[in-house]
Amino acid sequence: MRRFLQSIPVAFLVISCALAGCGEKRGITDNVEQGPPLEPTTQWDNGHAAGTRTAAERPEGAGTADQSRAGNWPFRPASIRLHPLTHALRGEDVASIIEARLEFFDRFGDTTKGLALVRFELSSGEDGGGRRLAEWEIDVRGVGASMDHYDDVTRTYLFRLGLEGIESLPDEAHLKVTAIVGEQRMSDGVNLALR
Repeated sequence: MRRFLQSIPVAFLVISCALAGCGEKRGITDNVEQGPPLEPTTQWDNGHAAGTRTAAERPEGAGTADQSRAGNWPFRPASIRLHPLTHALRGEDVASIIEARLEFFDRFGDTTKGLALVRFELSSGEDGGGRRLAEWEIDVRGVGASMDHYDDVTRTYLFRLGLEGIESLPDEAHLKVTAIVGEQRMSDGVNLALR
């Protein structure tokens, strides 16, 4: 047993060395041609620059939250959906809160983050054909507000929509969401059981 325990540190050292890549150390970018450093010119919310340059130091034509650059960004939101985890939380007999989870997708169909003005509309009946029960507008165009609603685990934006004050909630209702990203409007909807 003693001999076994003495061999453990040696085995551990050999395995650690192999995993750490002992021997010749090479950097990841040794064979990559280095170009000039990138200069950040994008301005984020509340005037905080993404880098060290101020608006006065920025080259002419490099605007704040430059729409032309945002429009060319390949991973910008191209579509949305209300995630299947969207549901109503019930109190005694009736729903009191809707937990709406919104997903943004880029043009490749992968989830992405988005800065948007988000509008929710709750209507009675399937597919929203009845009367409007409530509406909410949440501004997540700022980085801070966006991060407040973003859930890393599900990669969705979580919005808790209160239903207090709505008289005579129906058994089922339709929740429609519209996200406005720049000039683009994207919509989706889902039917929810409220009772």
